[in-house]
Amino acid sequence: MSTTTSTPSAASTTTTATTATTAKNASTVRKTMTRLRRTAEGIDRQTPAHRDRAIDGLRALALLTVPTGHWLLGGFTLDSDGGLHNASPLSAFGGLAPASWVLQMLGIFFLVGGYASALSFRRRPGRRARG
Repeated sequence: MSTTTSTPSAASTTTTATTATTAKNASTVRKTMTRLRRTAEGIDRQTPAHRDRAIDGLRALALLTVPTGHWLLGGFTLDSDGGLHNASPLSAFGGLAPASWVLQMLGIFFLVGGYASALSFRRRPGRRARG
């Protein structure tokens, strides 16, 4: 009488590991999305009804991209003798050039800033009607 032992093949072991990793990743994504949803709901509850969230989002985007774009266009470097020189990071990281094109947000920055100021001006207390 012979006894045969079955060992899992490499393919089934890989498939099992891949399935476990996929399940773990899906669980992580679900937890992250739940956390983001709760955060967004909390922000929504705390935001006054008169706020335009699209304008606020564009302002936040501009506030992040304008300084980043300026940094890409001009920065300071030290040479081997300790001298300070003005040099664009794009000269060292040429692959970031397309990012500098996308970061041309100054117009949007001024547009949404002006829009927000105009809304604030219209809502100011004690404003008299003209006419």
